This record gives sequence, C-alpha cells and structure tokens, in this order.
Amino acid sequence: MPLTPELLARAKDGRRQAVVAVVAEYYPCVHRVASALSGREETGRAIVGRIVRQSLKAMPRWAHTGDPQRWFIHHTVLASRQKSRNELDLAADPLIRGVATSSAYYPAFIRAVRALPMQQREAFILHHGERLDVRGLAIAMDCSQEAAANHLREATAALTAYGGDFFPTFTAHLTQTYMRLSPADELIVPAVRASLRSRLWPRLLLKWTVTTFKLLVIGAVIFLGWKIVPMLKW
Repeated sequence: MPLTPELLARAKDGRRQAVVAVVAEYYPCVHRVASALSGREETGRAIVGRIVRQSLKAMPRWAHTGDPQRWFIHHTVLASRQKSRNELDLAADPLIRGVATSSAYYPAFIRAVRALPMQQREAFILHHGERLDVRGLAIAMDCSQEAAANHLREATAALTAYGGDFFPTFTAHLTQTYMRLSPADELIVPAVRASLRSRLWPRLLLKWTVTTFKLLVIGAVIFLGWKIVPMLKW
C-alpha cells in the first residue's frame, strides 16, 4: 500500500496495521542495504531486525511521507558500519552468491569493491544498487553532498581502473545481484509482524489501559454529576 499522509498519521498513532504497512513498505530496501553493505546474509538479517524494532521509537517523529525512507536508509547504513567485518568471505558474499554470471572475474571485482575505504564502498554500492543520487547518498551516509560526490568519484575511478573494459559489465552484474537481495513479496509482511510482535503488544496494551482509565474517569464524573445535581436543586 502506498505511503500516504493518512497512513503515516495512523502509524504514528500506534495503529497496528498501519505500523506494519509503513515498515513493510521499506523492509525490502532495508534488507538490500543491510545485506549488501555488511557483506554477510546473517549479519544483514540481524541488522534488519534491529532497524525494524528501532523504527517504532522513531515513527512518532516522522512529519512527512519522505521521512521514513530517509530514516530507514540512513540508520541501516549506520548499523551496517557497526556490524561490517574487515575479513572477506567471497563464498558467502551476498553480491556474489546470487549473481547471474559464470564470469571468474566478477568475484574479483567484488573483492575490489570490498577493499575500498568504507565510505567509497558505501557510495558505490548505494549509487549503483539503490540508485541513490548525490543528495540521497549524503543523507544516507551522514555527510555533505560534496563529500558524497567525492567518495563516489574516487570509488568509480579506482574500480574503473581495476575493471578496465569490463567495468560496465561488472557494475551491471552488481546492480542486478543487489536487487535480488529483496525478500519475496509474500514474506515481507509476516517478517515485519514477527519482528514487531514483542514491541507492538505492550504498546497496544498500554494504549488500551490508558483509554480504559479515561473512560472510567469520565463515567465516574457523569455518575457523580447525576447524583449531585438533584441534591443541589433542594
């Protein structure tokens, strides 16, 4: 379901179905970014669960429909930085395992991508994978647009020199493989519900408790008014 101001408002109000719908809208993006940047599928899954749970606290602060996407990508990038490892395991690399090519040189290209400095690596993967422009990269990576452009330019120069004439082909393979990191559509909502289950029910219980208390107070006031007003007439 498309993210509308009305849906966002219901989610901010804690409506369970709206919360799930909003998170589900960005779940595939979070899954792709976490897996691609961390370089490990299991690490990516851990990051996804963490980001989904953290989104409940951030949701009340989202004022515009563009806020969720910026928040999800930015915080997934930050979490991926904390979880990324320096050692390479190409056999388990998500950008290699799902590639639709038998080229023996493509894994070496991904090794070169992984060897880039952190922000250059992020800029290259996010630009070619998530199709972020310079402004989007700056928001995601928490830096200026000038810095984001520099990181992307330096990464591109280094990888172009490495890949030579095959650079466009390798980059196209990376983009295609990156998009395959999205979970199947039918798995998204169940996965979001599973991640949020332990967080949503306490919030709903608190909301119901507060609502019940308010109703009891209103009922008591009405009852007292019903009892006292006749006495005042005397």
